Amino acid sequence: MSDVDSQLKELRRQAEKCLQDCKNDSLEIQPELFAAQIHELEVHQIELKIQNEDLQRSQMELETSRDQFAELFDFAPVGYLIIDNTGRIVRSNLLSNEMFCMNRLQLTGVFFYTFVAKEYRRDLFRHFRHVFKDQIRKTCEVKITLSDGTVFFAKLDSVVQPNGEKDKRQCLTLITDITKLKENEVINKQARQAAEDANFTKSQFLAAVSHDLRQPLQAMTTISDLLKRKLADEESLGLVNNLSSCLISMTDLFNTLLNVSQLESGSIEPELKTFYANELLNRLDVTYRPLAMDKQLNLRVADCSSALRCDPILLYQILDNLVSNAIRYTDSGKVLVGCRHRKSMLRFEIWDTGIGIPENQREQIFDDYYQLYNPARDHSKGLGLGLAIAARSAKLLGQKIAVKSWKNGSMFSIDAPLINFEKTKLEKTSIHKLKNTENPKTSLLIIDDNNIILHSLIYLMESYGYQVTGTKSGHDAIAIIKEESRQFDFIISDYRLPNGETGIELIKTIRQTLGFEIPALLITGDLEISMSQEIADSGLKLLHKPVGAEILNHHIQEIMG
Repeated sequence: MSDVDSQLKELRRQAEKCLQDCKNDSLEIQPELFAAQIHELEVHQIELKIQNEDLQRSQMELETSRDQFAELFDFAPVGYLIIDNTGRIVRSNLLSNEMFCMNRLQLTGVFFYTFVAKEYRRDLFRHFRHVFKDQIRKTCEVKITLSDGTVFFAKLDSVVQPNGEKDKRQCLTLITDITKLKENEVINKQARQAAEDANFTKSQFLAAVSHDLRQPLQAMTTISDLLKRKLADEESLGLVNNLSSCLISMTDLFNTLLNVSQLESGSIEPELKTFYANELLNRLDVTYRPLAMDKQLNLRVADCSSALRCDPILLYQILDNLVSNAIRYTDSGKVLVGCRHRKSMLRFEIWDTGIGIPENQREQIFDDYYQLYNPARDHSKGLGLGLAIAARSAKLLGQKIAVKSWKNGSMFSIDAPLINFEKTKLEKTSIHKLKNTENPKTSLLIIDDNNIILHSLIYLMESYGYQVTGTKSGHDAIAIIKEESRQFDFIISDYRLPNGETGIELIKTIRQTLGFEIPALLITGDLEISMSQEIADSGLKLLHKPVGAEILNHHIQEIMG
């Protein structure tokens, strides 16, 4: 007989004894009181029965909810673990069993950290410490390593369960396999690094090309400026002016190619200047009239004296690309470069009677390397970068290139801000006077290791009335300063000199030798020098080759005050 049966039997024995004692009691019970007590007992009996039924119903509902929770827990599409405050696994669902390659019995009681790679355990311990202390949802990422060598990355989402005593709390941890996500992150990181490496290599190449190609451009520009000052007859001057315009265009186009990577990275910022629209239009006319004549096209370039406030280099690059494309894709007829006022803007319009652009391709033509009617990729028709560069340049100016087209022709347009004419005229006159200031008493020392550039600069600056001495190295420059009885008034030095010396170092040495801060400026053919902290710290003016004569003379006068 069980203990429960024994207790029930004893309880019944005591009840029967009490009943017998009541019967032997000599005190008589009134019938009315007895009936009332019977009624009260019957009411209590009914109440207890109803309460018992409610309790049974609630118990059944709780059991149903528990079963449903158990099913949801077990068959959830994500891994679930219940972990106590010591880090042991109390319960696991089917997917977590599958993830850890163990059944529920094998997982129960195991410390969860044993599955976590050592380098991630510090993060795991911090995670659970915060979960149990702060009692709010926490997440972390860990690397899981299993005994069979399986490795995967998991994201843990943990929250403390509300029931349980403080020292017996448990947390519910959701486990998500994020291995694919991590792999994609690695692939993306490697791709970004490869792109950065490629951009760095490209920048290094462009810097080297810049220095080598700017040298002959500087020589040609200097000789062209010298011829302008030496020649007297109008016909020869016209030819030299055409040559100068072509050199300017070639320099600008060269700079455009070098700046493609900067446009892509967004590192170029517009330099707003005041200038006349005709300055750009005349250059376009001189540059493209011979090409138009070769194709027997009628090129008309409007005359426009309006003053603009814009970046002239970026704006010219845009117009140059648009005119170049118009002539390239027009076999007969004409090309018109015109202007019209649009409130506070001047709109440049390039019209042609060419092949036209299909409506469904008028956006695509601004994509890199996209070309119409060139399936064979004939490079004589360009590389397909012109309009892409023009579109990026326009965006830098806060503008957008508009295009209209029909069966036998197209029109591209770009706007530029207008500025007050009289104000511009005064500014231009002032600059013009500065540029033509000649001081025959000023003595220049020029240092450049390129013999053609050196002698061209000597002849050119002598034509401005300067007394000029030139040398090819810093060593020779110091020797000349020490030997010459006369003092120099100004130093012009190339940045990169023989034997690894820089113009900054040379000018510093010359100033120490002379005992005073002689005015000086640097010229360079290197692309990245302008970004050098050394240049910024030196306080020296830096000009990029090719430098025109008037610009060079202007800066000399400006620095000397």
